[in-house]
Amino acid sequence: QKLYPLHAGYDFIHRLLTGGGRRRRLAGFRALTIEVEDAERAGGLPGPHRDPFDRMLTAQSLSHDLPILSRDRILDDDGVPRIW
Repeated sequence: QKLYPLHAGYDFIHRLLTGGGRRRRLAGFRALTIEVEDAERAGGLPGPHRDPFDRMLTAQSLSHDLPILSRDRILDDDGVPRIW
């Protein structure tokens, strides 16, 4: 798991995400696939997020013990480890 300081900036993140698979692999990132268990957990969440994408992010964050980079404080209600 790679964490970068916020001062690294959006430009760095944009270049990383749009630079292709080689750049992501070199940075130590990997794709996180959506499994059936993730969908089941997302569907069973009692939290305030009704957006299916937010629910999936929450479920995967909790299942894989991964923080989410977000300013959305509503994620705190679900116990999601949040950076920012």
